[in-house]
Amino acid sequence: MNAAAATSTAKPDPFTPKKFRWRGCFNPSPIAHTLQKLGLGFFIPYVRLAAGDEPRKQIRQALIDIILPGLAMAFFFAFWSACATSVRTDSLSIPSPSETWSAWQGMQEFAAEEERKSFEFNERMTKLADTWDA
Repeated sequence: MNAAAATSTAKPDPFTPKKFRWRGCFNPSPIAHTLQKLGLGFFIPYVRLAAGDEPRKQIRQALIDIILPGLAMAFFFAFWSACATSVRTDSLSIPSPSETWSAWQGMQEFAAEEERKSFEFNERMTKLADTWDA
């Protein structure tokens, strides 16, 4: 086998489309490959779109990457809400998403209030220590 035949059997880059029409200011293939290796494949259509590589295909892929997880989340919250209204036991019930959100906001307010109290306490102790040092 000659050298030309050996090089022709090399695998093509899976991130470079067959009809690569590079019009942008950079080649998106190495960036796309790096993003894929880092587990950030979600961003590949945006890099390719910025490079002008098959815009319709990249916009379609970006929409799929956004819409499908959005639908899955909507289904999850609908299922959670349905379970919260129907599942009851003697000792507890499943909180609804709105009850969980209210509890989260309450915890955030509590944490902010505790932070404020801690700051005021530290200020009072600093002033007290300053009076003893004088």
